[in-house]
Amino acid sequence: MKKQLFKSGTNGILLGLAVSMVMFLILAPSYMPLNPHSAVGQWITSHQIHGSIILAYCLITWFAIGILFEVASYIFRKAE
Repeated sequence: MKKQLFKSGTNGILLGLAVSMVMFLILAPSYMPLNPHSAVGQWITSHQIHGSIILAYCLITWFAIGILFEVASYIFRKAE
């Protein structure tokens, strides 16, 4: 189960990076993994946080989302 959770977290990171890169290729002149117009993006830009910390925040968030989807999938498999 631990290997599957790690794999799902890694897949979440890869999918999050891919989606953010495509969206910012379309919408913005430079890459930022977080939307600067969102509430968290506005807070981060107002506090002038370094881009590598923003990327680390996004990677952790995408990893957690991947794990969340795996846990939800596990629950639905057990329910059937």
